[in-house]
Amino acid sequence: MLKINSSFKNLLSKAILLSCIYINFDCNRKLDLPLDEMKAAVILEEKGYKINQKTLKSGQHIHTIEIGLKTKYEKQDLSAICDIPTLKNLSFDGINFPEISEDALLSCGKSNINNFIFGNVKFQNDSFCSLLKKKENSELKLSFYYSMINQEQIRCISEIETLTNLGLDGDLNITDDDFCAFSKKSKNLTFLRLNYSNLGKKSMECILNFPKLTSVMLQDWKNVPSAEHFKTMEEYEEKYGRKIEKLINDTY
Repeated sequence: MLKINSSFKNLLSKAILLSCIYINFDCNRKLDLPLDEMKAAVILEEKGYKINQKTLKSGQHIHTIEIGLKTKYEKQDLSAICDIPTLKNLSFDGINFPEISEDALLSCGKSNINNFIFGNVKFQNDSFCSLLKKKENSELKLSFYYSMINQEQIRCISEIETLTNLGLDGDLNITDDDFCAFSKKSKNLTFLRLNYSNLGKKSMECILNFPKLTSVMLQDWKNVPSAEHFKTMEEYEEKYGRKIEKLINDTY
């Protein structure tokens, strides 16, 4: 049997380490999830992922996974997570939007996830746009809670022809012109939620550009009173000849 001395072993270990650093070899261990959902949930919860808002109960399927501050996230994780066939909702809470591997982008693009939720998320790389461009769902829902999306993100969102639901709560780092440009491209939107917004009257008027709305929520705009909200919705119903569900309220 060939014997390898300790000096050679040390040299070999250093060579492997250097290959990881200098030639971008993927040395991260890919997350391996079993088919059994309860066992998979245990593995994910040990890494700090939140399952079904809290934890997976007996008899349930995994339908929601949240990535938060306590999650020990590695960019290869999403590849296995998106392969869970019952997963419909993927949530990001209180973090910088993470880097996503190419394998994960492909898996998530073909997944059954149709609802993405972003709470207090900062977008500092192009993974967000890359993820949206890969999605193949017939209907897609996006909800942003106090995540200040900017011009780059609203442009990415406007390219999604399958977008049916959009929620934007809190201040946005976009202009009225940005929102109006988005409204002219998003022809399949049926639900719009705009709460606690810093957008102006021009954005309110551009809601008339969405031809398929069936429901809206418009609450507590800083620059537009609720009377203008009601007026715009009346104009919408007159323009398209149908009633829509609407929740309009000011608490300031």
